[in-house]
Amino acid sequence: MATLQQERELRDVAKLLTKKLRRIYGEDMGFFLVVTPFNQNTPVSDYISNIHRESGIAALRDTADRLETKETIPASIGRVQ
Repeated sequence: MATLQQERELRDVAKLLTKKLRRIYGEDMGFFLVVTPFNQNTPVSDYISNIHRESGIAALRDTADRLETKETIPASIGRVQ
């Protein structure tokens, strides 16, 4: 669980990521960033997102399914590849 200061800084990261993704893709993009500690038994520490929780969960499940089947996931769709 993030401290109050970490939560503030994560919000700053979300703002920067939103702007950077807009520049990369030329349009607003949704994201769900999971932050987890290295070498600990805790699977997830925190996350930041600009999409609804349900959409983030669906995206994570879809990504996990694709990773488990070793499906290639392109870095992006469209003009940036």
